[in-house]
Amino acid sequence: MKGTERVELLLCEPVYGTHNGQQSVVARLQELDDDDYISDFDVGIRGKRLDLDADDRSRQATATAREKYRLFGERADEHGYCLEPAFTKRTMRTEPGADPKEVVDRPIVCLALYDDLRTVLPCADGDDVYTVGNGLDALEDPDATVPGLEKRKIGTL
Repeated sequence: MKGTERVELLLCEPVYGTHNGQQSVVARLQELDDDDYISDFDVGIRGKRLDLDADDRSRQATATAREKYRLFGERADEHGYCLEPAFTKRTMRTEPGADPKEVVDRPIVCLALYDDLRTVLPCADGDDVYTVGNGLDALEDPDATVPGLEKRKIGTL
């Protein structure tokens, strides 16, 4: 039976040492799609840092990216988990002499599972950290759970 989850994979612009790992996640998602564990998936590329105070002319800080980060945070709060340490919010100067700005350092690989927005990985629940790999495993194994996915078996009706 076709899985009901739509998956969004967000990858940082490739940096040294990340390309093969990112591509293996894309390949695994393709296998999950081919085997009908998920209904669809999209892959997006974005920058490592999201400037929460920048105007929309910045290619890494569009209104859409800020809205998505806000939605991810709200969903984490609703389910009792947090996006840190993978998403690290801090204040920094982006240019010498400039006023400090609030930024978020984003993970190299981020997985969002939708039926509405169900969960975002990586995330933490107390001392337990859930990775993108844990989320991919949960899509195949109906007994595996990650925050936000406890209430319904994955890939079944």
